[in-house]
Amino acid sequence: MVATAGGCHSAGGWQGSAVVCCRTTEDGADMPDDTTKTGGQDRRRISTSEDYEVRDWAAKFGVTKEQLLESVKQVGDLATDVEAHLKGRRK
Repeated sequence: MVATAGGCHSAGGWQGSAVVCCRTTEDGADMPDDTTKTGGQDRRRISTSEDYEVRDWAAKFGVTKEQLLESVKQVGDLATDVEAHLKGRRK
C-alpha cells in the first residue's frame, strides 16, 4: 500500500482534543498520524516528513540532518538499520 497526503481533523473527548492528521492509502483507508501517541512503532521508525523527528534522531546518532536523511534513503526508516548504517556496520 502506498500512502498519500490526507486531511486533518479534530479528535476530542472529555479529556481534551488533539489534531489528528491522516494519510490515506491507495484504497482509501485512513492511516492516522496522531502525534499524541508516541509509543510502539513511533519509536522504531524515523519519519522523515516530521522535522522534529529528523532533528531528534540526527542528534541521537550524532550526525547531521542530511546524513540521517541519506541513510534513511539507503536502508529504510527502521531506526536500528539507520543506526547500523551510520556506524558502518551495514552497507
